[in-house]
Amino acid sequence: MGINQYLEGFLAEENVRFRDSQVVFEKRAHEKGSKREDLVEIPAMTKGYDTFHLTIDGGTIKAGEVLGVIGANGMGKSTYAKLLAGVEKPDTGTMDLKLRISYKAAVHQARLSRTLSRCTCGNARANSIPSYYQHEILEPLSLTYRFLQSPVDS
Repeated sequence: MGINQYLEGFLAEENVRFRDSQVVFEKRAHEKGSKREDLVEIPAMTKGYDTFHLTIDGGTIKAGEVLGVIGANGMGKSTYAKLLAGVEKPDTGTMDLKLRISYKAAVHQARLSRTLSRCTCGNARANSIPSYYQHEILEPLSLTYRFLQSPVDS
């Protein structure tokens, strides 16, 4: 619901428009007979763990195409990225791409749980003018002292 409101530029509950026009994505699916060059062929692969099994059907990435991988937690997005980057080896199939793929592991919430919000927000403040930080960040976002003293995970 929040994503749809953002894309529409309108908050119905508040009766507030915050953008003059909607964000509209053009659908440019590769039609049959597309003249775009195939850049990468992703092979079919599988990867299994004790409590999780991922099956990748494989496919092609074409020139000019942007590929995004989205889904709920625990669906295998990170495992897929690790397989593409060569960080993990597949159980079946081969990841033999002739290109380099960068992979940066996600920061897990557990690592931040004991960090106070003020420490995290303070890093932003260190790189800005204190009055700017106060008036342009803390006040508009209603970040109170109580908030800044709470752990990041809460």
